[in-house]
Amino acid sequence: MAEKMTRRTFMKSAAAAAAAISLSGVLTGCGGGLAQDEVQIGAFTAKVYNAKAFWVGGTGTNSSNYITATARLTLDTKNSTFVSQQYQGMFVGTIGDSALSTNAPNGSDSLVASNMPVLSAFLRKTEVKLKLSFAEEKDFVAFKNGTPVKLTITINNTPGYLYLYWNGEQNGLVVTNAAPQA
Repeated sequence: MAEKMTRRTFMKSAAAAAAAISLSGVLTGCGGGLAQDEVQIGAFTAKVYNAKAFWVGGTGTNSSNYITATARLTLDTKNSTFVSQQYQGMFVGTIGDSALSTNAPNGSDSLVASNMPVLSAFLRKTEVKLKLSFAEEKDFVAFKNGTPVKLTITINNTPGYLYLYWNGEQNGLVVTNAAPQA
């Protein structure tokens, strides 16, 4: 049986629809907005992906155990900003109390980013290749046995943290912003 549409039923339906639409935006915001492999660092979102681990036999100086990845740094679109900072010391990997060597990026290369209207098309996103080497065989063994590498990314003196886990498959890594459980 069809119900007659009156002004009153129309207004009730419209109010309910408006409430549902506004509530859907609130619920969407509950997710935090960052993917598992991203971290917010001030005005930047840092994403580390395509992470792989490599190992070649040997010990000491003959060992070649390392991690490679790509880091994408994206400047938000709020407040016009220009950033220029050397990559040296921006990416630091640690496992337990041991530091990994940062082989790339190295030298005097710099992050240059801007979200100013004229420059943002060219300078809002930057990608850089990472290579982190394990200093000691025991650290790489710990990594392969489940201890994560903590990657600290520091931009404008603000640190952000991602954790890299070996997923048990050849060269495969999982990158997450969730700190390991103690």
